[in-house]
Amino acid sequence: MPQPITDIQQHLVTLLGDNLSKNFTVMMAQEVSSNPEWLAVLTDIMLSEHTPYNWRAAWVIDHVQQNTPEVIAPILPRLIAALPQVTGNGVRRHILKMASTLPVDQLEDGELADICFKWLQNPATPIANRAHCMEILYRLTCRYHDLANELALILEEIIINGSEGEKNKAQKTLQKITPWRR
Repeated sequence: MPQPITDIQQHLVTLLGDNLSKNFTVMMAQEVSSNPEWLAVLTDIMLSEHTPYNWRAAWVIDHVQQNTPEVIAPILPRLIAALPQVTGNGVRRHILKMASTLPVDQLEDGELADICFKWLQNPATPIANRAHCMEILYRLTCRYHDLANELALILEEIIINGSEGEKNKAQKTLQKITPWRR
């Protein structure tokens, strides 16, 4: 059964609906950084299916993570765990972007690697999401060298069929993982 909408949820949804500028997003991120209750509610909105509020909430949370990563650290495992159920590409992009900046020991999640491999292989996955998947998989490969061969095969395919930006990132990533290939 859905939870009743709280005053804070309604306030945040109104703010997210009325404003879309980067300046407002940065200002809101500063407010959220110092207000744990807002962060919790914004996270719930982000993981909901209520478009466009979910990706706007993700944008704010991404800015919080960029400026005060210690504030977001406790919720990142929840965001990463929710990733397979997230359907919005904008929300996916922000979660992947945040995950790509984490220390490798916080990325040790087979499900995250699986979903990144799946999305990286799918040409229909938006380019930014594929780029973040490449970065996550590269970082995991730094620790788990046995991923290098599988990642290399996908990168070689992207070098042939990807966009110019994808080809460039794939070539650079392939060069970095070459020592670990067998």
